[in-house]
Amino acid sequence: MHIVLRPVAGDAVVTAVIDDSGLTVNGTFYPWAALPLDGAVRLEADTVIIEYGEAGGVSMGRLTQAHTVAVIPSRWADLNPPKEEERDPTVEAQALLEAAREGWVCDRWQIKTLLGQERWQSIVAFGQDPNGSWGLKTLIDDAVQIPRVSETVEVLAYILGLSDAEVDGLFQKAMGLRA
Repeated sequence: MHIVLRPVAGDAVVTAVIDDSGLTVNGTFYPWAALPLDGAVRLEADTVIIEYGEAGGVSMGRLTQAHTVAVIPSRWADLNPPKEEERDPTVEAQALLEAAREGWVCDRWQIKTLLGQERWQSIVAFGQDPNGSWGLKTLIDDAVQIPRVSETVEVLAYILGLSDAEVDGLFQKAMGLRA
């Protein structure tokens, strides 16, 4: 007997097992002598038609030599599957770090404690410069919580000559301090 698997709209996966006594499709058994004449599994002339979702697919089980099976590919099968983008571990690590930084926040006292008196005094001195920005002076004097991703941190890193990695290390240590 000839069996044709034909795609229809949808994403259903069809599992078909064919043996001498009949056909099992998605767990439902159809004896060869009692195949339905309509539905997703049906007998048309001398051919058994099994419909499957064009975006789903077909899983074939046992086959016997007395049966031939043809799977008509869906329209999607003719398209080249998209190539998986090559992943750059360095780019992925940087993206993960940037996402993590978004959640890093520490209190001013935590930063001051880790920087120490001398380095904190250099920040205070920078903020007290008569030609400096009033906004920066206010931040240095009044900020309570400092997010890692902020202009304030960029300025403080510049004042202290810290790299991004050094600022990350400072924040990771500072966030671990408890009062």
